[in-house]
Amino acid sequence: MGAGITVSALDAGLTVTMIERDADSIARGQANVEKVYNGLIAKGRMTEEAKAAVMARYTPSTSYDDIKDVDLVIEAVFEDLEVKKAVFKELDRVCK
Repeated sequence: MGAGITVSALDAGLTVTMIERDADSIARGQANVEKVYNGLIAKGRMTEEAKAAVMARYTPSTSYDDIKDVDLVIEAVFEDLEVKKAVFKELDRVCK
């Protein structure tokens, strides 16, 4: 779900920082985002240059500190109350 939200925001022209819990998770998330754009390239609906321009607005991260100055946060963690509490604790710590 996070990759879909990321792609939607990127397609809207926004800058996106995707936060995941560890390096493996963020690598999978980034791969899913790139898969969408690679599919568009394969269909002739996007150029490599256009993908590069979109991806320049995308930052993968494992640190909540990287979103301390953002204006909008979209939470998309799986439905586990304890996980959501932990995420919102971090968001409360860093968000303005």
